[in-house]
Amino acid sequence: MINGFSLAQSLYLLLSAGMAYFAKGITGFGNTLIMASLFSFLIPNRLTTPVDLFLSIPTNAWLFYRNRKSLSMKLAAPLCLTVLIGAIPGSLQSQSLPCFFSG
Repeated sequence: MINGFSLAQSLYLLLSAGMAYFAKGITGFGNTLIMASLFSFLIPNRLTTPVDLFLSIPTNAWLFYRNRKSLSMKLAAPLCLTVLIGAIPGSLQSQSLPCFFSG
């Protein structure tokens, strides 16, 4: 049993995480979409993301290790570079925008 949850709620959270990562194993993405949707019935959304991140890091590392021979640096390097080029100014700009959804 997970602290603060009944046995039924704990099983629901574990099955939700299992379904989310089963979908990720098949498709390579989508765990956050499934997990956030199902977890939001029991826990606040601000806690869903850290739980998902805690589970995603080892899962993504395992998927990367398993598929490392298929990686084409000729394709991946420009994509990573453009993500960094866009993410840094986007993050800095988003700090100056007013927040309409706080509270």
